[in-house]
Amino acid sequence: MFTVTAALTAAQLLSFCTESSEVSAANCSSYIVGVAEADLRSVCLPENSVYAQLVTEFVTKAKAEAPAVLIQMPAAAYLRAQWAENHPCP
Repeated sequence: MFTVTAALTAAQLLSFCTESSEVSAANCSSYIVGVAEADLRSVCLPENSVYAQLVTEFVTKAKAEAPAVLIQMPAAAYLRAQWAENHPCP
């Protein structure tokens, strides 16, 4: 059996990150940590950056974003673009 799954959108990730349940918060953090660790060579996050800071940055920016952008954009791409803007490589 072959299953096709759609990529998590930025809107779906924001939903996980803003829900009050511990499971949702863990899903949010795990997803962001996974993307950050997979992209260590292509993004320049500060060495002293803590993952909680990355979650906070994502939620703050995503809440201010137009909903149409969040619905259409894959979460990983949104995070990478945000990190490139907030933490540009020297």
